[in-house]
Amino acid sequence: MHRSGGFGGPNCELYKKNASPGRNSQGRRRIVLSMDEWLRLLKIPEVGPRRLARLLRRFGEAGEIWRASVPELAAEAGLSLEQAEAMKDLGASLSVAQERRTIDQMGIGVVTWADSSYPPLLREIADPPAVLFVLGKPECLSAPAVGIVGTRRATGYGLAVTQRLARDLVRAGVTVVSGLAVGVDGAAHRGALEGAGISPDGEGSRGTVWQPGDKGGPGEAGTAVTERATLPAPVGERTPSLGAGPCPKRESWPKAASTSLPQSQGGRALRPCPTVAVLGGGLDRLYPPENRRLAQVIVREGALMSEFPPGTEPEKYHFPLRNRLISGLSLGVVVVEAPEKSGALITADQALEQGRSVLAVPGQITSLASRGTNRLLQQGARVVLSWEDVLEELNLPRPDAPVEKTGETHQLNQEEWLIYQLLREGVSDTDQLVEKARLPAGVVASLLTRLEVKNLVKKARGRVEAVQD
Repeated sequence: MHRSGGFGGPNCELYKKNASPGRNSQGRRRIVLSMDEWLRLLKIPEVGPRRLARLLRRFGEAGEIWRASVPELAAEAGLSLEQAEAMKDLGASLSVAQERRTIDQMGIGVVTWADSSYPPLLREIADPPAVLFVLGKPECLSAPAVGIVGTRRATGYGLAVTQRLARDLVRAGVTVVSGLAVGVDGAAHRGALEGAGISPDGEGSRGTVWQPGDKGGPGEAGTAVTERATLPAPVGERTPSLGAGPCPKRESWPKAASTSLPQSQGGRALRPCPTVAVLGGGLDRLYPPENRRLAQVIVREGALMSEFPPGTEPEKYHFPLRNRLISGLSLGVVVVEAPEKSGALITADQALEQGRSVLAVPGQITSLASRGTNRLLQQGARVVLSWEDVLEELNLPRPDAPVEKTGETHQLNQEEWLIYQLLREGVSDTDQLVEKARLPAGVVASLLTRLEVKNLVKKARGRVEAVQD
């Protein structure tokens, strides 16, 4: 794991190997040189993700690739001798100074194939990226996750189902991965944040949202990683037109092996990473502009990720590449709404190629937005009616406590639910509630009054307790 301010950090394997007491300058120089080698690999047009994956599996490090002989490169990458020689010549002349400046200024985390922090699920796919660029918490990329995808032109039904499903999955301890697009993607990220008790608008239960230009960027675990970090100005609106290929029958569809979720505490699953957004361009080319505010909250609470270096525009052909990472980071992919030709169906196809489970939410047979999802169900995708169907398909354990309570608790908003859960866990002092919920004292007092009216809390001897059912 590399970070700005020396491209190093406590989890950086290269830093461990090259830096030592009394040799900080030399260690830093080697790390920067190594970063240049990785960035130059991404700028070679003849070397796409699959060829680069073959080279990395053969040589292990970017530096070893550049030090390989022309015949070795040609044999491993499937290039002619002339192409391999041109690759080495081009690599020696490429400048990556601008990319390094942007990485440093924005506080972008950089995870390479050689790092132990590289997501293990993503390493399994046929064409894993050599480098991942991350804003936020890089550990979120290795959390047990489910991809949720669908059309940009979602119906009210699709948006509501997506938001509820994502919310419930996060409450069950699962990270939600999507692509930050308008429509289903945005609803998935918002629902995931709500499931963790976080306002997707950047207000409410988890403090003040970081703003572009604020001192100290939205670093790992809420700590600053640079002197000044900013999200970029969004690029102009573009709507890529994506197609989808055939989908195999259920007989060939895999089912995930059993996977452990984060340990629960006090009857509630821990939720350190509610959501990950995978972009189709550089992290300094935020797209789409409508979800800029949402992206800011995700950076603070989860992670934005891209395989494209800073400065890369979100071109149309990048989005199928982006989609393979959504499924690659996930144990399975849920398609909520998708017409017959949709990028979401490309993601489903890629999930199958990667050995992931594919699930779909049924829609009205008269709805154009549901034709693709209904077709997936005909072909054998698992029907999703609730979060429980997802956990069962992926062999994930159920949470210690119900995700949704019956009766009055079903009608609680996210802040009421957060206070009620804290009370059920034994927090009975108002000051502790304010601290743990990260809400103003006046807001907590108002929430307690509303819960008391609903007969969900009681006050006794100066303490507040949840009414257990």
